[in-house]
Amino acid sequence: MNLEKHALLYEITSIVFGISVFLGLLGWLIAFVSQFEMSYLKFKKIGLILIFNAIFWGFATLGIYTKLYNKIRNEIATLMKDPATEIYQEDFTYGKLSSTELKTEIKKINDHNPGHSNYEKCMLLTVINKKTKTFHLTICKDTQRDHIYWIFTDKYDFINHRTEIGRISSEILK
Repeated sequence: MNLEKHALLYEITSIVFGISVFLGLLGWLIAFVSQFEMSYLKFKKIGLILIFNAIFWGFATLGIYTKLYNKIRNEIATLMKDPATEIYQEDFTYGKLSSTELKTEIKKINDHNPGHSNYEKCMLLTVINKKTKTFHLTICKDTQRDHIYWIFTDKYDFINHRTEIGRISSEILK
């Protein structure tokens, strides 16, 4: 499944998840109220089904989200391996680096471990490849760990510009 179809599936499941959360809250209310009267046992079952429905769609949405961002990271890493890909720095926040050095660092993109840090001091890169449209990557330094950098992109229309697609560990970016 290509990225656009996967993104559409994610958007649809996100909407269904939102609706199922509402129904799950309604189900919780129904199950709570029905516990006081034995004749309302079928309502309690309906309430529990609505709660489990919300949990199911939550896990389904999380799984699709994880797979989508793994595909995005893999596509970016594949583009960095392509010799036709060129990277140009828009600014020199972390010093002047060659396209090859930047590609080598970005190929290391991984899923991020959530922490209590944020990002600061960002550098904008322009990525040019004849097979794809020109897009930007933004590399931002982690506020707590000196060698960790956050990666953002505007390549995909279905994600927000400031949505993190991964992190890298780099010793050459300063």
